[in-house]
Amino acid sequence: MPIAIEPAAGGMLPRMPPAWATHLHAAELDEALVRGAAPDASPLLRARAAWLTSPRRRRIVAKGINTSIRRGAIPWSRLALTTRVRVVPEAATDARGALEQLARRLLSPIPPAPAGVILARRLLTDGVGPLYAPSAGPGALRHAAEQALHACES
Repeated sequence: MPIAIEPAAGGMLPRMPPAWATHLHAAELDEALVRGAAPDASPLLRARAAWLTSPRRRRIVAKGINTSIRRGAIPWSRLALTTRVRVVPEAATDARGALEQLARRLLSPIPPAPAGVILARRLLTDGVGPLYAPSAGPGALRHAAEQALHACES
């Protein structure tokens, strides 16, 4: 894909295609969406929201949640050595209902709000979050899953 050149105040500067800019600024865009920015507020927010709520992305996140529930049911003593961060079994058991609801909502034909998908993805990707950290405290994972589920409706 060619990069367009636009005149700028001191010369010619390349303009990045929106898809590239969306991925380059994903963290900032995600934070804005979680804080309540309207997806239609800018072309980058719109593109990021569309990517997050695409059926493929939602299936990937839902599959990760369901896999985490299954991995949480395996006692740590039965797990082989692995480079994966281990799911805290007690947290996964406690949050099972909320996690299952979240996965079902992500797979719903009605697309969830982007903020809900972002929070669900964070549950899976934050290696020191309540899914993986024994020190997160009782109910922390359930609370985080419920927050993500609530954000899906906002």
